[in-house]
Parts: sequence; C-alpha cells; structure tokens
Amino acid sequence: MKKYAVVTGGSVGIGYSIAKKFGQENYKVYLVDKEEKELKKAHKDLLSLKIDCEIIKCDIRNWDSAETIF
Repeated sequence: MKKYAVVTGGSVGIGYSIAKKFGQENYKVYLVDKEEKELKKAHKDLLSLKIDCEIIKCDIRNWDSAETIF
C-alpha cells in the first residue's frame, strides 16, 4: 500500500529534510509552501533523487488558501 506525507513548509530547512526522509522511505510526498520559487527548486531536487513528490502552493495561515490542499 502506498503511503503519503503532506509536509507544510516543505521547500526549505527542516520541512525539506522531513520531506526528503519520507521520500527515501517510499512515501509519496506533497510539499506545501507559500513560496513558489522555493517549492519548484525543492520539487526539482527531490525528483532528481527519484522521490515521488508533488507541490502545492498554499499559505496555511489563510483558510481559503489552506482548503486548496484538500
């Protein structure tokens, strides 16, 4: 069964490290962040490591934006 991880703040720092670790454990990773440039870079980096991931541009401080995750 495929496992999934949704990582907020997943494009940089601790969030990126957590996303990378989940990916290395064969999770499909959803990177969530408000900064599109960093999201695209993190996405490219993880794909180069053969990590199955998608990006979601979202500011979780804003409810309307956070609903886009679902």
